Amino acid sequence: MVKAYVLSAAMVAAGFFGTCAPVHAQPAEMIPVTLDQATILRLEAPATSLVIGNPAIADAIVQDGKTLIITGKGYGSTNLIGLDSNGRQLFERQLVVRNAELNLVTVYRGADRETLSCAPKCQPSAIIGDSTASFTSNTSQTSSRNSLSQSQATSSPQ
Repeated sequence: MVKAYVLSAAMVAAGFFGTCAPVHAQPAEMIPVTLDQATILRLEAPATSLVIGNPAIADAIVQDGKTLIITGKGYGSTNLIGLDSNGRQLFERQLVVRNAELNLVTVYRGADRETLSCAPKCQPSAIIGDSTASFTSNTSQTSSRNSLSQSQATSSPQ
């Protein structure tokens, strides 16, 4: 009696979860995205909605129906799904966010890491994985500079 009940529950669960399968089971095309950089993706059909699996890794917006702008926000991979105005899936792509290796120098002091952007002079650059002190100092200074620039822009006469 117990076995029949367990088997029936398993069959019901299999039937229920079978209806929740992804719309497209084929492997998603991979799109490389550079951290803190924008990438443009052109579509064949217009998309009205986007779904990002992990918004901490990437962000995307629909510029116009057939142009997407994807920005790398953190290292790793996630998926991007585009839907049409009727909610039908148009595409699914795998986004892989990597660091820009161009002109970067990494300095290790024991276990601490600091990254410098050397283009052409070496300046500190806040990169995920740097030591907390280095990263915090760089992001704090960048935020202060950006706030000052923003306040200057809004207070100057046009």
